[in-house]
Amino acid sequence: MPVRFSLFALVFVGVLSGCARSPQASTPPSASGPKTHVVCPTQALAAGCAFSGGSGIQAAVDAPADGDTIRIRPGTYTPAGVRDVPYKIHPILGFVVVDGKRLSLIGEPGTVLDGSAGPRTTGLVIHRANVDVQGLTFTGFKFDVEEDETYEGHGIFAID
Repeated sequence: MPVRFSLFALVFVGVLSGCARSPQASTPPSASGPKTHVVCPTQALAAGCAFSGGSGIQAAVDAPADGDTIRIRPGTYTPAGVRDVPYKIHPILGFVVVDGKRLSLIGEPGTVLDGSAGPRTTGLVIHRANVDVQGLTFTGFKFDVEEDETYEGHGIFAID
């Protein structure tokens, strides 16, 4: 009889310990960690790219969660449109605007944001955000009128 009781007690304790929640299970793990979103210069080169062209950079910036990375493949990206970002009494016209996010913008060697074509704009506007910028070349960003009602022509403009 003592053998049966010991065996029963061992099985019962084993079942109970298997049902107990471990400390790790009380905080559910993240379903997914940080992601990388890839931008290619044109749709023709878009194998493995979720976004393409100059407007694709902004779309990629709008898509991620905090902590994600935007990887921009080599090529020249020109602004097709701009976003207005309020700053003091004048807006800043931004080609790429990161607003209130924490992310990384990583340009592979040969990645150029070129403001010489398209609307006058600032290359990158960082507004209340934490952005790690690496490997991007900014060129050709110019102002339209020196003393007008908008800010443009900067490579990078950071606010707050």
